[in-house]
Amino acid sequence: MGEQRTVMPRRAIIIEYDGTDFCGWQLQPSVRTIQGELERAIALAAGHEGRIVLHGAGRTDSGVHARAQVAHFDSDCAHKPDTWRRAINYWLPDDVSVTAVREASQEFHARFSVERKTYVYSVIISGVERPLHRRFRIRCRRRPDVHSMNACARFIVGENDFAAFTASGADTESTVKTIFRSEWIEDGRFLSYLVEGDGFTYNMVRTLVGTMLEVGAGKASCEDFASALESKERIRAGPTAPAKGLMLTAIKYPKIIDPFREPGRKHGS
Repeated sequence: MGEQRTVMPRRAIIIEYDGTDFCGWQLQPSVRTIQGELERAIALAAGHEGRIVLHGAGRTDSGVHARAQVAHFDSDCAHKPDTWRRAINYWLPDDVSVTAVREASQEFHARFSVERKTYVYSVIISGVERPLHRRFRIRCRRRPDVHSMNACARFIVGENDFAAFTASGADTESTVKTIFRSEWIEDGRFLSYLVEGDGFTYNMVRTLVGTMLEVGAGKASCEDFASALESKERIRAGPTAPAKGLMLTAIKYPKIIDPFREPGRKHGS
């Protein structure tokens, strides 16, 4: 008989971070990453000398923020969830925090179990610089044509091939994604683009935003946007909007394995 493998308990965490001063989520040598800071803090919280591997729901880019990133790790440390949360946060810097910890089943995987993700891209309309917003919003000097931008936003709802809105050379298994919600929301001088989908290709949301803002500024038309999508050619779409306006706001998992399940709620809602 073969030796039976010990299965360590699994914990799921929700993380909030200001991505400005990080080189993205994914662990990289010699640079500051969110995964790196969290793995260090989790190992210290557990009193573990080796690495505790953290699996994130998504690999946000350098400068992108999160209100409700989800990740999981396995550890035989017997901390209760609240003790884990306090202990991890003790070792974390001020720009990243664990807001919740839950025990999870072995069937739960922060990345591979995802059903839907929601991102919000934020814009402020102002003729002058706005220092208090500059880390989390981009600035438009003039109000764009939001009606035309929403026409573009509605056009992508459903299943589409987003090759035209994917960074050139991206290592992406498939550029076909399903979008469940896509809309621009106005609130005075603030604009927000909300998009929910079963997944997103590399730089997809930022390129969608950059292209729609071109339409809103009158530099392109809704027809140009539709033609770009149908062409599947990156050169046909607009610029990639800056990372600082983008935030991961919610992640949805199947109810049967969701460790954070609350009736009627998604993470971050």
